[in-house]
Amino acid sequence: RPPFTLNIVLFSAALILAVRPADLFNVSFQLSYSAVISIVAFSPLFTRHHTPNTKHPLLGKLGRGVFDLVWVSMAAQLGTIPFTLYYFHQLSNYFLLTNLIVLPLATILVPLGLIVLVLGNVPYLGAGLVWCLQKGTELMIVSVDWVQSLPGAVVQLL
Repeated sequence: RPPFTLNIVLFSAALILAVRPADLFNVSFQLSYSAVISIVAFSPLFTRHHTPNTKHPLLGKLGRGVFDLVWVSMAAQLGTIPFTLYYFHQLSNYFLLTNLIVLPLATILVPLGLIVLVLGNVPYLGAGLVWCLQKGTELMIVSVDWVQSLPGAVVQLL
């Protein structure tokens, strides 16, 4: 029987809260879990009902990947909007653009970071891996800064 993803997410939250109950009031805990729960709940619905079906082998796969990124971003935004409004009194207008840049980079950088942890001390190889990780991280930061600098990037409320 396939696992019910929402149960796994809620179990991990319960485990964290059993060890550190005060995390329930931590903004990063609230944002992280609201985003993940919203992605698990809404992303499959968006994908199933709003992704065009194309038979072209390359465009179909590429288009589906882009739509999947859009739907994951929309789902995460739905879950985090209440917390973003409450804590920061602002909304990002370009969250989709930011996520279309950040999510693919993070998909590369997170595993690369784990590889650096394991192989970072290997002569030459470690230095090359660290350099790649640094450049990728710099690219992500520059990209996010660029999106943030666009006119109307953020709406301040209150």
